[in-house]
Amino acid sequence: MTVPKEPVFSAYMAVLTSAITKLRHMALSQAPYDEMADLADAIHNIPELLNHWEDCDSVFLWSQLEAYDEKWTQSTNFSLTKIFQNVVDLQDQTKIINERRKQIEEKPDEEI
Repeated sequence: MTVPKEPVFSAYMAVLTSAITKLRHMALSQAPYDEMADLADAIHNIPELLNHWEDCDSVFLWSQLEAYDEKWTQSTNFSLTKIFQNVVDLQDQTKIINERRKQIEEKPDEEI
């Protein structure tokens, strides 16, 4: 069993968390069943594929997120691919900040 490297793993986990939370809200607010079904369809493969990343068709997995977004994002302002990308961007920014801090710690009196 292999899992994807960071930040991909955390990004898909954020997609799952957000989607499940949205599904719960949609069910409580009696949202249209077709949107709930599309959202569930977009994410239902993620847990299994994250645990077997070596066999994962990541292009297919991404296309599932895009299919939901193309159909629903304009009317709901909820985007699975944007959630994924936000986590990746945040981890990239954190990495840059941490590298900068390390440089400063190593050479505190020099201008970096």
